Amino acid sequence: MLQARRSTIPGRKHKMVFVDFSNPYLRNYLANGYCEAHRRHLDAIRAHLSAWAADARASEEKRADGRPPRPLAAVLDIDEVILCNIHMNSFQAPAGAQGPEPVDFHAGDYFLGPDGKRWPREELRLNPLLEGARELLEEIRRLGIALFLITGRLESIRDETVENFVFVGLAGGADALLPLDTITRREAGRLVMCPDAEYPPPGVTVRPWKEGRRALIDETHRIVVNIGDQVSDLGLHGDKQIHCPHPYYYTP
Repeated sequence: MLQARRSTIPGRKHKMVFVDFSNPYLRNYLANGYCEAHRRHLDAIRAHLSAWAADARASEEKRADGRPPRPLAAVLDIDEVILCNIHMNSFQAPAGAQGPEPVDFHAGDYFLGPDGKRWPREELRLNPLLEGARELLEEIRRLGIALFLITGRLESIRDETVENFVFVGLAGGADALLPLDTITRREAGRLVMCPDAEYPPPGVTVRPWKEGRRALIDETHRIVVNIGDQVSDLGLHGDKQIHCPHPYYYTP
């Protein structure tokens, strides 16, 4: 069901994974199940976050032993937690191949653009916002929790990633959830991207690199929650390790 295609985006060296939606069950799941399931995952996290933060603050003050307690932080992956990469998948079949009606399936039809209209089918460079992500980020900010985004995206596409956040309304304005100065900086910023030279070769896990970055955050912040869709997003740093499984691909 999976097909790897070399990226056509300048500066992006990794391959994009496309799903074969000739299977009607996959089409039905994306149209009716995936976004709903993801929203339920994020809504459940959001519902518990205040209590988790209170417990973390109390524990941090208790263990500080006269030292200033570390501020709280949340660590999130980007792809398939905040943004979705499967919207460019499409499938067409003539009448009779899958039933009496011709199939014209485009995954982007099940996502909304910044204007509230259906995600434009021709927009294959930027990724739509997943349901529930904005509300979770708003709750993180409301609780005064520092947000760190650790992603296996290459450093060479930082500008594109920042543009994506601006496009979907998460960054750019004075009251934006992601202030530009924290995500445009390549050093000491809140958007932590993998240097091109440090990305592991095919088949080698990116987990040690991500775990090393989480360890650095853990030195200065108490990580309340660590959220990702891949096993490489989880680790030893963070009070809560939450896996939001993605059904379409796996990266080591």
